[in-house]
Amino acid sequence: MWFLDQLEPHSAAYTIAAAVQLDGALDQAALIASVTALVARHESLRTHVAVHDGQPVQVITPAAPVPLPVVDLRALSAASREATARQLAAEEARQPFDLTQGPLLRMRLLQLDAEVHLLLLTLHHLIADGWSLALLLRELATLYTACRTDQPAALPELPVQYADYAV
Repeated sequence: MWFLDQLEPHSAAYTIAAAVQLDGALDQAALIASVTALVARHESLRTHVAVHDGQPVQVITPAAPVPLPVVDLRALSAASREATARQLAAEEARQPFDLTQGPLLRMRLLQLDAEVHLLLLTLHHLIADGWSLALLLRELATLYTACRTDQPAALPELPVQYADYAV
C-alpha cells in the first residue's frame, strides 16, 4: 500500500468507506467512548507510515480520543437531507489520506432526524480491508452497548496485533 501511494500520491483509490444508519435514540457520549475504545483496542487503527533511510516503517501512536464531528441536517427537507448525506458520504470517500501523518481513520456523524443518524467511517486500506471492516463494526456495536449500560464489553482479548501477525 505504501509503495502504491508513492506511485500515485494523494489518491483515494485505496480508501474504504462505509455508512451505517443508526436508528433510535443515540447516546453520542457512549458512541464517542466506544469509538475511542475500539481504536485503543486495535493498533492498526492508530498506525501510519514514516520513512527512515528510504524505507517505510510502521508507526503506532498511543491511544487517544477520536474526534467525531457531527453534522446536523435536521433543518433540511427530507429530500435535501438524503441528497446532502449522499454528497457528504461521497466527499468523505474521495478525500485521500496522508500515510505519513495519520490517522488513517476518519469518522463523521450525520444527524438526519431526532432518532436517525448516519455514521460515516472511512479508513485507508493500509489499516483495514472489507473483512476487518465488518469485524470493526461488530466490535463497535458491542462496545457501544457496553458503554450505554456501563458494563464491560464482552470482547475477548486480542491474542496478537496486526504488527505481530505481519512479523
